[in-house]
Amino acid sequence: MAITHAVDIDAVFAASGDTRRRQLLVILAERGPMSASQLANNWDISRQATSKHLTILEDAALVHRHRDGREVCFGVDTNQL
Repeated sequence: MAITHAVDIDAVFAASGDTRRRQLLVILAERGPMSASQLANNWDISRQATSKHLTILEDAALVHRHRDGREVCFGVDTNQL
């Protein structure tokens, strides 16, 4: 159990170690769930790059995704923080 927990903490620190991913977390925490396209509009990077950052955050359980109609929206998972 301790090893799994340590891996989870390592994933959280690795994912939050990038400035852009921390910015994504702040935007999602302040504004609520958004799609990758909506998030990309707040930055100077593409939707594809934003999606890659979101996947890393999701793998670390810092964000979660849910479908809202045709869009996939991402929100902050406060349980991991």
